[in-house]
Amino acid sequence: MSEIRNGEHSPLLRHMSIDVKNARSFKLSCRHVPARLGAIFLILGCLVLILSRQADQDGCIIPIERASEHYIEVDEEIFLWYRIWGNRKSGVPVLFVHGGPGQAVVDYKNGNKRFFDASELFVVEIDQRGTGRSKPSVRDDLHNMELYDDISVDLISKDFEVVRKQLGIEQWVVWGGSFGSTIALDYGMQFPERCLGLILRGIYLDTVPEVSSVYSRQAFIHNKKRLQEFQVLFQLANDYNRKIDGLNLNPDDALALMQVYEAMIRSGRKDAIWNWFAFENNLMEERPEMLLDPSEIVESKMPEAQSVAYFELRLWLHASLEQPTNIIQRVNRLSDTPVFICQGLRDEVCPSENARLLAKKLKDVGAPLTAHFLNAGHEDTDPVMEKCLQRSIQEFREQLK
Repeated sequence: MSEIRNGEHSPLLRHMSIDVKNARSFKLSCRHVPARLGAIFLILGCLVLILSRQADQDGCIIPIERASEHYIEVDEEIFLWYRIWGNRKSGVPVLFVHGGPGQAVVDYKNGNKRFFDASELFVVEIDQRGTGRSKPSVRDDLHNMELYDDISVDLISKDFEVVRKQLGIEQWVVWGGSFGSTIALDYGMQFPERCLGLILRGIYLDTVPEVSSVYSRQAFIHNKKRLQEFQVLFQLANDYNRKIDGLNLNPDDALALMQVYEAMIRSGRKDAIWNWFAFENNLMEERPEMLLDPSEIVESKMPEAQSVAYFELRLWLHASLEQPTNIIQRVNRLSDTPVFICQGLRDEVCPSENARLLAKKLKDVGAPLTAHFLNAGHEDTDPVMEKCLQRSIQEFREQLK
């Protein structure tokens, strides 16, 4: 199904509702729409659905550029966008879990074709609730963040199960990097019987020490460049807190810093959104041309920035203060699940200590494990990391034969 934009940009959609709860049905109901216009919309929607289903039924090998797009309702008036491509008839199913939090499939610019052979795999890419083209999206309107106060890793994993059932997939390979590795691990622990295996990059275990290793002054005390970048991030929050409470923040209290940033973002402050996004971006990026100036907002990137800033803070505060994800404590649930890890030793966002801890715990419970520790950074665009991921999916496919 082609993309349906939110009501702010489409006058027609203000009067439309989408019901796709039934795995095999799609219904559009019109409210106060002229009959002729409503009929046209219905016909076009049905044609798109029929054509996309026909392509699936014919068993065609669909390249990523012609992926078929769909929506499914996972909660009351909460819709996930997903797309499917590759070999529906005989390909090994793969679930791609994007990172962030707050990123979306579009941010990967069809880069997954570097890893997934359309003739051998059937690929499902999903925009997590509230992100990207899922609706309502925080990218479309910052006020939509109010709909996702209860967002959690657990909830995102359960959303994936709704899509799996919709597509009639028995088992799939789950692929995730960075925060996507967190969700992939959680999904594998909740639904091990649905996982052929996990392929993970840049391990993040969703713990308070990991947050403190990135969002506190002490983490950068021996790195002058990073210390200066952190000071910019910290100063904005400290100025805000002094104005509100008359108190200075502790630069080594990562959770307090995050709570202040969440408050600023909820109040709609663009400078806070951009500062948070730029700091995170520059920690990950090794390409000079992709670095961002925290003092110069790039308006074209603000939709992504506000989604990343909001969902990172909300999800990390949720796991730190409200409901711990407890990944390490649940590793035994992966005892029969093949796991491949590609971890960069230069990764500043997800340090290799996390991956080593996970690998040790997986070995302790007897899980089939292949772990590579590489001279690479965080991103999958790093040439060394890219080769590791390509080798991992190839090795996994060979194991299935």
